[in-house]
Amino acid sequence: MPFWPRILRIALGVLILAGMHGTISTKPLLAATFTDLSDHWAKPAVYRAAALDLIQGYPDGSFRPQQTVSQLEALVLFLRAGGFNLETTAANRTPPVTEPTPEVHMPPLPWGQNYLEIALEKQLLPAGQVKFFKPDTPATRAQVAVLLSRLLQLPTEIEPTLEKNADLNTTPFSDLNTASPTELAAIQAVARQGLLQGYPDGTFGPARTLTRGEAVMLLSRLLDQNWVHLPAKRCLDGWIKKYTPAPNTAAEMEIASLQGTQKVKIHPQAKCFFQGQEISLARMVDYRAEVLLNSSQQAICITLFEKRTLGAPKAKLRGTVKSIILGVDSLLVLNDLEGQDQILPLAWDAVLEMKKAASTKGFPALKPETFVEVYLSNDKVVKVTVLEWKKCSGTVENITSRRLYLASKGTSRKAPTWFNYYDRARLVDKEGKKITTILRGDKVQVLYLDPYPDEIDDEIPLEITVTNRPAWKTVKGTIQTIAGTEDNREIELGKNKLYRVDPWVKLYRKSNGRQEDFSILKTGDKVEINIDGAGVVMEIALLS
Repeated sequence: MPFWPRILRIALGVLILAGMHGTISTKPLLAATFTDLSDHWAKPAVYRAAALDLIQGYPDGSFRPQQTVSQLEALVLFLRAGGFNLETTAANRTPPVTEPTPEVHMPPLPWGQNYLEIALEKQLLPAGQVKFFKPDTPATRAQVAVLLSRLLQLPTEIEPTLEKNADLNTTPFSDLNTASPTELAAIQAVARQGLLQGYPDGTFGPARTLTRGEAVMLLSRLLDQNWVHLPAKRCLDGWIKKYTPAPNTAAEMEIASLQGTQKVKIHPQAKCFFQGQEISLARMVDYRAEVLLNSSQQAICITLFEKRTLGAPKAKLRGTVKSIILGVDSLLVLNDLEGQDQILPLAWDAVLEMKKAASTKGFPALKPETFVEVYLSNDKVVKVTVLEWKKCSGTVENITSRRLYLASKGTSRKAPTWFNYYDRARLVDKEGKKITTILRGDKVQVLYLDPYPDEIDDEIPLEITVTNRPAWKTVKGTIQTIAGTEDNREIELGKNKLYRVDPWVKLYRKSNGRQEDFSILKTGDKVEINIDGAGVVMEIALLS
């Protein structure tokens, strides 16, 4: 048997479950004209298919969901769903058959002859079923199961519990004793896939005929499981952010998703469903939804799923965007302020906040290296805020346990000269590689937040880049004066050459390397000093 991919990618065209044999209409009735679906279980699926122009009703406005589908109607409907539209294109979507096709007498059909021929050629129907094909006879559920299992290439190995000699009370259904081995395998395959289901009494009904309502439900499941792709321009996924009724014109809705937000006009006869029941449009706000559009790009059928949970976020991270991956499982890769990459799942209703108009374009507008604040709830990202940062540069003058000071000279005008909790910022060298320390005298560039621009001491450093780390400088001379206390000493070498002394300065004798206490130092001593990039004395060697 030939092989098909897991997903049959097709462009959905006219896929009409017609009201009369062979009747194909390119102008289906409006879904709102169906008059016999008020409490029918297939109502949401019927309106969904009608919104996509896949099915139509009768001229009297009915859909007749309990009416049976003929063998030929079922064959044409599902072959078209599988990509065979023989009215407009050749059936060349699949590889050629590699097994010989037995000679089978082909009954003449009033219409759709080429569909039966391709079903035989591709072995989508057993040869015996083709030989005795009755186009106007209602299709049975077992026949449809066989067709779908072959069309979708579902595994059809019969489990031991489904063998005819096995105890049928252990099978998923209680009425398979009359089904052939081929039908048994096909029923098991489509049931396992969730395409055709049984009845509440535990039966499958292999000999029961397929109704129009069941056929549409089956088509809807094919769409749900991506066996058939919805046309991108006719289907929107997201959550309803806003609904604006308009008595005299078309109402409007705003749909948000990870891809962005957009406004959509709503058809006056649009339907909205939640848990199989029709509800008013006013109730759809904050629900995740599938919104189907008609050919005029108006919302015509809206299916709601779960409602957004608007609780307070439980965790928060800051960092830069490394990458965004959008798909079935959407991810944000964040490089946090510790320099670690965090792979964070995006909630389906995650919100992007940014000042620029690009926010309407959603998460694709986030560029790598953008500083963001990420809010998490239940281990998923629920909000991302783009941070508006400022930048300054200067020389590190001093460092305490929680504060970094920049020398006022050489620092950007109107920029802060100190930063609290500098150690919480990301520390990197000029190549962007993580470092662990900042030293006095380092030339740095600081990216920071300024929540209250008119106030001081509120700046929050995000990233500190060491652009230059000067080597220590050696100076020789004679001590002229020693001034200050232990934490704020100064020495003067030569004329008017004052140097600040580090509280933990190392003092030793050059001749033998023996360390001494600072208190022995006196004026007139000849010394060699090493000063750091900030001009602070770190070592003193006594030369005499």
